[in-house]
Amino acid sequence: MANKPIIQEYIGSSREHKTQDSNKWWDAPTTEVHERLIPYIQRLRQNQSVRRTQNVRFAKLYQNQALTGTNRFTDNFDDTPTASSMSYNVIKSGIDTAVAKIAKQRPRAYFLTEKGNSAQQKRAKLLTQYMDGTFHDMNIYSLGAKVVRDATIIGLGALKIYKDTERGKICAERVVTDELTIDDNEGMYGEPGQLHQVKYIFKDVLVSMYPKYTKEINDAKPAFDDKYTDTEAREMVLVVESWKLRASPTTSGKHAITIDGATLLDEPYDKDYYPFVFFRWTERITGFWGMGIAEELYGTQLEINKLLRTVQLAQHFIAVPRVMVNAATKVNTTSISNKVGSIVKYAGPEPKFVTAQAMSSEIYNYIRWLIQSSFEQIGISQLSATSQKPAGLDSGAALREYQDIETERFALVSQAYERFYLDVAKIVLDLSKELYTDNNIPMKYAGKDFIKKIKWKDVSMDEDQYVMQIYPTNILPTLPAAKLQKASELYQGGIIDKATFTRLTDFPDLKEAMDPLTASDDLIIYMLDDIVEEGKYQPPEPALNLDRATQLSNLRFLTEKRNNLSDDRLELLMRWHKKALELSNAANPPPPVMEAPMAVPEALPTSDLLPQIPQI
Repeated sequence: MANKPIIQEYIGSSREHKTQDSNKWWDAPTTEVHERLIPYIQRLRQNQSVRRTQNVRFAKLYQNQALTGTNRFTDNFDDTPTASSMSYNVIKSGIDTAVAKIAKQRPRAYFLTEKGNSAQQKRAKLLTQYMDGTFHDMNIYSLGAKVVRDATIIGLGALKIYKDTERGKICAERVVTDELTIDDNEGMYGEPGQLHQVKYIFKDVLVSMYPKYTKEINDAKPAFDDKYTDTEAREMVLVVESWKLRASPTTSGKHAITIDGATLLDEPYDKDYYPFVFFRWTERITGFWGMGIAEELYGTQLEINKLLRTVQLAQHFIAVPRVMVNAATKVNTTSISNKVGSIVKYAGPEPKFVTAQAMSSEIYNYIRWLIQSSFEQIGISQLSATSQKPAGLDSGAALREYQDIETERFALVSQAYERFYLDVAKIVLDLSKELYTDNNIPMKYAGKDFIKKIKWKDVSMDEDQYVMQIYPTNILPTLPAAKLQKASELYQGGIIDKATFTRLTDFPDLKEAMDPLTASDDLIIYMLDDIVEEGKYQPPEPALNLDRATQLSNLRFLTEKRNNLSDDRLELLMRWHKKALELSNAANPPPPVMEAPMAVPEALPTSDLLPQIPQI
């Protein structure tokens, strides 16, 4: 304790003190856990009712209508401050734009070895592919976008990772964070020692999950009071799932599921993390909960709503055409109509047709300034929010530079987004060790059209053998035209070859045309992978692009030799390379050697130069 920094010592002692003062449900016998836990949760949620009410208000501002199911979060919700029959929703525009900028990235978990041998590198590669397949199976990127949206609206988004033993897979679900409850005093530094999730579940569903407690479930108090007259709602009960982290590596935590009158589950919890991954748009100075865009723009949105309502009334009651008639004028008002060419008879001063100005121009300028400043406040331009291109930026390079400058505002958020997927990958790995032993794991390769089964023992690695890092997968622009332009720049600069250029421009509508162009490279890489990973040799075929086959096999041999691949598999790689070279030479024999031409004698002298033979 003497070497611990003072602030950490204070945090530790403070947590111990709070733990002693709180209802220590984790030390209670199983039969008494619910008796301590349920009243404790009710007190906590009562203290946090103001925060949940604010979250409901932020969510309503986002979608411009009342929320369904929010009666379980708050009992008294006054929506009069946000009521308006006319609104320019800067909150929704800003949130949708910000989420699109962040969630378009698809961070990928890579497992890298530091000077590892071939076997370790093979495991790291398989582990990367396994994580790709698991992320795809969990629909993780779609759920991640929803978590980011939740964080922009109510400050905190959450994803729950759990193992489904019946189906033999790892699953993920988005959690509305108002279901979560902590002790705010304990969570002052953002790391509470216990966490609770509150859900409302129908009794028959709960009975099917815990048939041993059928009587206790049916006798449990309904989740809603008398003001909810729906009989189906009365069949729902409050279910609390709680986690208590272990205080030290030598102690054990607690995991419990309770209802009113019964403890359905009570087991040790030996992990040092919760089965949740959290994402905060902006971290507060203290506390567990974050701050979202809706909270930042709340006051501005209300001001815009109020002004637009005033403008709306002024347009309806002031800015309407009127006829100004002098009291001394004799005019038949019934003759004034919308008929074209109608004649109005009058005597005296001429009637005047007047349309008054509804509001001062300063009001309209003020509204425009509020809208513009709202987008600037959260770090995006109004052009991005309205999907408009800045004038004068026509080239792809200029547009990319403009987007990069705008994205700098979200650098910290992007880093938090990548850490979010890194935390997901860590939990998936930990649960995989528990779920899989020698079972075959169906794994879909990233970017491939086939599924390969592997064993967990062929994938599992000790933590000291690898480093897991997160990289964004879409390094190219997202729009097809910009992607094609960027790939063309790389190809023209000689950075990539024609085959790689073809793969980078693999749009869905061109897939049928592109597949034949990349089929040879794909098959070559697949056959070389089989040699390196499985020791399976399949000789090259004459139908391959033999020049590429010799090139790729030679590079693969050198790479694997550097990685200390076993001699027998290096020999197979060299055998494959020699066979490809042999086929290439047979298909393209060298031109025949031309024989040296015979020496041509000098030209004979002409008759004038020949010696004269005397006549006899």
